[in-house]
Amino acid sequence: MNFQRPTLADSPSAVRGIERRMELHRPSEYGACYFVGVDVVDVVLVALRLPVSDEVARKWWNGKESALDDMIIDCPRLWLGQCDLRSVGEPYRHDPAGRISGLLFLRGTIQEYRLPQLDMPLSSEIMTALQPRPDDLPLSVAAESDVREFLDNHSGWYLVTE
Repeated sequence: MNFQRPTLADSPSAVRGIERRMELHRPSEYGACYFVGVDVVDVVLVALRLPVSDEVARKWWNGKESALDDMIIDCPRLWLGQCDLRSVGEPYRHDPAGRISGLLFLRGTIQEYRLPQLDMPLSSEIMTALQPRPDDLPLSVAAESDVREFLDNHSGWYLVTE
């Protein structure tokens, strides 16, 4: 597969962290964080059994090299769908995978740096973000039943997207 990467000059700042992680991880069978096209990436939900320190979480959310990069390699993961990088930073995302990624980013950076722990309210918010909206872009997205099963199987775990 040929990977196309946007230049940093043309990309939102969030792409820098994705590009760094692309260098650290090869695409998995789920296609984690590889570029499908110049503006579209696959988003993968990753579940960690144990919490990480504030420092590790801070580095992760800021797109810097973090111990979390190595910790997530063998963690359970679920492909959420495709995300349009052109909408990064928009308050209203136009793809379900991007909305979920944004939700976890907010939960992981507001008040303190941490990884969001999956509980019933967060599970409900994720399922709401997954629902299609009339102005969503025509991008691939995971089946609702697959996401529900993953969330049910990892209740109490800590979540990130990559």
